[in-house]
Amino acid sequence: QSPQQYKQLLMVGGVDKYFQVARCYRDESGRPDRQPEFTQLDIEMSFSSQEDIQKVVEQVLHTMWSSASSMARKVARTYSVPEKSDEAMQQWERQNIPWQLLQKPPDADFPRLTYREAMDKYGSDKPDTRFDLFIQKVEEPECQPDPGNSLRGLLLPNMCSEYSNKKLKELCQEMCEFLLQKGQTRNIEVVAVKVGKDASWGRSVAAGSVNQMNRVLKANPELKQRVLSTFQARENDILLLAVGKQDDPCEALGYTRSKIGPLHMSEEQKLQLNWVWITDFPLFEVGSEGKIKCAHHPFTMPDERDMNEFRNLTVKVSLYGRYIRS
Repeated sequence: QSPQQYKQLLMVGGVDKYFQVARCYRDESGRPDRQPEFTQLDIEMSFSSQEDIQKVVEQVLHTMWSSASSMARKVARTYSVPEKSDEAMQQWERQNIPWQLLQKPPDADFPRLTYREAMDKYGSDKPDTRFDLFIQKVEEPECQPDPGNSLRGLLLPNMCSEYSNKKLKELCQEMCEFLLQKGQTRNIEVVAVKVGKDASWGRSVAAGSVNQMNRVLKANPELKQRVLSTFQARENDILLLAVGKQDDPCEALGYTRSKIGPLHMSEEQKLQLNWVWITDFPLFEVGSEGKIKCAHHPFTMPDERDMNEFRNLTVKVSLYGRYIRS
């Protein structure tokens, strides 16, 4: 990883902040979103707050992006282009300059989401904010006989024509399998309904290890209409409902959101670079075997505001991630 000795010598020497451009090789388990070799800008600051570091990172990224974009365009215009019109130059730039550098540089003030907001709204702690599909909580105790469960829903507008009943059933099963791959005890029940004429409850399919919510809904027409009203569902929409423990329903719906959302983005949306800070990660979580484990890693400082809550597993951590989705 990064050269620790240089860092420690600077600290001992009284240097209170520095940048380090380090070439790194990731000597740990591989993941689909991790490249094994990369260059990182390492930042160390003494006696700094979360806000201090965030401001520095925002300014650095804004400046780097602007400079790299300007340099790329300047180099591009030194090449011989048969036709020197603005339209020809723009076409040449699109073909020869990384598309990210042709986008607007990030603002020097990134949006902020707490971990809880990201999970509740997007079903992920690294959300794709380029499209507006939002998870909602459903306050209908009748749909969740187990008081420890959470009921969430995701509305897919105008998508009935894209999903046959068989395909919709497969989607529900895929959501359940996604969670089971992350832990054998992570079970949810999923109900998918096609919204019919006059915003009525149409054909529905279900999947999961239990069938409580589906039975309750089938037996209660008024409850079904209240659920549809919660989402302001319209004809030809599809409503996905998931019930389960803790964040399991959010994660399952977040998986579906990240799979379906990009398929319906405009070309302009696909080229957007949406930057966001995710803050206030939990320090602990309960694992699949019911044991406490670190939600991120143990080398993070608990949030000082939550030190009195340290014993009840709700403590947050002074960890903040810059995330860009593109």
